[in-house]
Amino acid sequence: MAEQNPDQNIDKTDSKKKLPLKTLMVIAGVVLMEIATIGTVWFMRGGQPSPAQASNPIEQTQAAAAKQLAEVVVASGSFDNHIGGRAKMIVNLEVAAKVEQEKQADLESQIKLHGKEIMNMVREVISSVQPTELKDPKLQVVKRELLIGLEGIIDKDLVSEILISEWQTYVSE
Repeated sequence: MAEQNPDQNIDKTDSKKKLPLKTLMVIAGVVLMEIATIGTVWFMRGGQPSPAQASNPIEQTQAAAAKQLAEVVVASGSFDNHIGGRAKMIVNLEVAAKVEQEKQADLESQIKLHGKEIMNMVREVISSVQPTELKDPKLQVVKRELLIGLEGIIDKDLVSEILISEWQTYVSE
């Protein structure tokens, strides 16, 4: 009689491979979690976001156009902006402010009262602005800085917009 080797018995049971049940359960769990996450995001996003409700500060609104506005000259003169080294840029300008006609006399009196302070503020703004911003055709940075500086000197709600009626730049050594 042939004796059975106990090692042969073990080999026969090992040759039958078991399904990796734990691995399959982990993969199924991950897939289900991904589906649940995608589904939750899909249902909770609420469609397309609505466009932002804002206005361009450069463009005027219809309400501003309906008001009667006057222009008052705030400052004019020649100011320096040092480019670097020995060269400097000279800026000749005239700054005007748009104001409601009812407040025009008030603005003119505040300009007379704070004239030197306003000229100093304009000089500081022109000298601190980058030369590339001085060459901008719309001068948005310069206008914004002048408006902020002017509002720091006079009443904040008095001026609605800054205008630069004259602008000439040239390089001097």
